[in-house]
Amino acid sequence: MVNVHVAHDCIVGDNCIFSNNATLAGHVVIGDWVIFGGLSAIHQFGRVGSHAFIGGMAALNMDVPPYVMAAGHYAKAHGINKVGLARRGFSEQAINAIRKAYMIIYHKHKTIEEAIPLLEELAKTESAVTPLVEFLKESGRGIVR
Repeated sequence: MVNVHVAHDCIVGDNCIFSNNATLAGHVVIGDWVIFGGLSAIHQFGRVGSHAFIGGMAALNMDVPPYVMAAGHYAKAHGINKVGLARRGFSEQAINAIRKAYMIIYHKHKTIEEAIPLLEELAKTESAVTPLVEFLKESGRGIVR
């Protein structure tokens, strides 16, 4: 769309949608199938995982894990991108596992370090959780909460 800004040294995955005036600072990494709402912006060195949805006018100063919907200034997590996942053919079982993983991260009051072993256990039965585990292990900035 019009006036999207992608700064230097950014990596943008496949099939992403950037609405009007979305802005990526330098060294940002965006996964596949990410949607950025209009006037949204992400801080330099930030990361957004695959299948995430970023609401309009969101200001991202932390990483957004795969599958997560984030919105606000500064952005907070608002659930999983269930509609996007269903449109892309994720099974009901996979979506339920991703929702369970989201609950572990965001509603069980656990640190990322405490959540990762629980997510790894969940990933043994549902491979869709694996990208989330890998993303969290690599996050140096922290994630939107």
